Amino acid sequence: MAKILLFLGWYFWWLFPLRAQLPDITIKPFLKIQYWNAMGEDDVSSYIRRGRAGWSAKVGEQWSVSTCLQFDNAGKDSWAPNKGTPANISVKLWDLYIMWRPFRNKNSWVLTTGYTLPQLSRETVTTPWFVPSLDKARSSSFLRKFVTGSNAGISQVLNMGGVVGHQNLWLIYDVSAIQAQPHHSEADTKALLVAGRLGLGLGEKQSYSYKQNGVLPLDKNHLMLGLNGSWQEATALFSRSATYGVDAFGNLSKIKFSGELMRLLRTANQNTYRGATGFVRLSLLSKPDKIKHLEPSVTLSKNKFDENDFEIASSNSTLWDIGIDYYCYGKTLKVSLHYLLEQNRSCFGTKPLSIIQEGIVFGLQLIL
Repeated sequence: MAKILLFLGWYFWWLFPLRAQLPDITIKPFLKIQYWNAMGEDDVSSYIRRGRAGWSAKVGEQWSVSTCLQFDNAGKDSWAPNKGTPANISVKLWDLYIMWRPFRNKNSWVLTTGYTLPQLSRETVTTPWFVPSLDKARSSSFLRKFVTGSNAGISQVLNMGGVVGHQNLWLIYDVSAIQAQPHHSEADTKALLVAGRLGLGLGEKQSYSYKQNGVLPLDKNHLMLGLNGSWQEATALFSRSATYGVDAFGNLSKIKFSGELMRLLRTANQNTYRGATGFVRLSLLSKPDKIKHLEPSVTLSKNKFDENDFEIASSNSTLWDIGIDYYCYGKTLKVSLHYLLEQNRSCFGTKPLSIIQEGIVFGLQLIL
C-alpha cells in the first residue's frame, strides 16, 4: 500500500500542471581578512583589523540572503589608527539580512529586512574592502554612533529601495525604519528612527544593491550625487535628533573621487547640540586591468562637534590619509601602504592643534 501511495504521489507531482517548482539556489561562502601592521613613534602594532566569514545565497530570481560573523581587532593593542575601537577577539554575528524583489528581474522596488547597517549615507553602507583609503572615513563611524546609539551601527532595519529611470540617467532611493539601540540609558525609550537616501546617477544604470562595493567599471565615466537624512522623535535622553547632508561618488577616466558632508542636530534640556562631519577622497587608477593595478590616494576627513554628553568627541579633528594600494590578483589580494596624521583642537578653539596620532600602516587584504 505504501508503494502505491508513493507511486501516485510521484505521478501526480509530474502530471499536475500547477505543481510546485523548487527555486534555483546558489550559495557562495566567503572569507575576508584585513591585516594591519601599524608603526608609530614608540610602538608597532600588528593585528587583524577586520575579519568576516559568512555566505550569501540567491534563491530563485526574487530572494537573496546574506550573513556573516566577525572577528575584528584580534591582537590589537593601545596604538592603532582606529584607536577608539577596543580590541575584541570574540566571534559574533555581524549582520543577517534578506532581500526580496516582488517583481522578477526588476530593481525598481526591493524590500530588505534584517540586522544590518542602516542607510545613513553612502559611506555608511559602502563596504570597506575596496575604498582607496586605508579605512572608511570617520564620518561613517560618527554617524553610526550618533544616530543608532552603537559603535558598529548594526540595527534592526526594514528598508524599501530601488533604482528607477533610463539607462544613463537614473535615481536610486532608500527609505528605512530602524530600531535604534538605547543611548546608554536603561530608561531610554526606543522611539522610531527613520532614515532615507536619494541619489541621482549619471552613466550606466546600476542594479540595486543594499550595500555599495565602491567599485565602478574602469573604462566608463560615472557620477552619483546623493541627499541623506535621518529623524528620531523624543526619547528619555533628548527631545529631537536629526541628521542631513550630501554626498558624491564617481570616476572620470582613471580618476576616482568621493566625499560627503553631514550635519548632526540634537535637542536636549532646551539646549541644541550641533556637529558636522565629512571627508573628500581622490585616487588615481594607474595602468588598470582586470588582474592587477596600482591606486594611489589621498583622503582628508574633518569633524567638528560641540561639547556634549552623547559620547561623541567634543573637539575639532583633522585626519590625513595618504597612501597607495596594489591589487595583486583582482579583488582577491590587496597590499596597502598608508601614512596617517590626525590632529585635534579643543571645541572652544583656544588651544593649538595637537597631534593625536601619526604613523605608517602596512596592510594586507585577502578575500576568498
